[in-house]
Amino acid sequence: MKIVAVLCLVLGEALAIFAEMMAAKLCAGEGPHSYWSIYIKAFIAVTFAGGLLIAGYMLGVRSFKSIWVVIALSITPILIIEPILGYTLFGTLPSRGALVGLIFGALGFIATCVL
Repeated sequence: MKIVAVLCLVLGEALAIFAEMMAAKLCAGEGPHSYWSIYIKAFIAVTFAGGLLIAGYMLGVRSFKSIWVVIALSITPILIIEPILGYTLFGTLPSRGALVGLIFGALGFIATCVL
């Protein structure tokens, strides 16, 4: 059950991040896409992702017996996937301030896991 919980959390976070970023990219572009068609597709994807996250939290707390383990498992894909997708989809590197924020976020995660 732990593996299923982790898979639900990782897939849910990844799908939500992908839907958000794709919607932002398509909406910012000059293509033939309308705002509402982009929004509805992203909304459906994020709704499905939310279902995976709810299942992941429910199974995670039941199997790990700790909400804090589940929270750490939920944050980890965000710290890893979001910068990779951001660079892949938009082709830009973070500014100095954003990079500092990412580093502090990663350090906060590490401190939470280690301490």
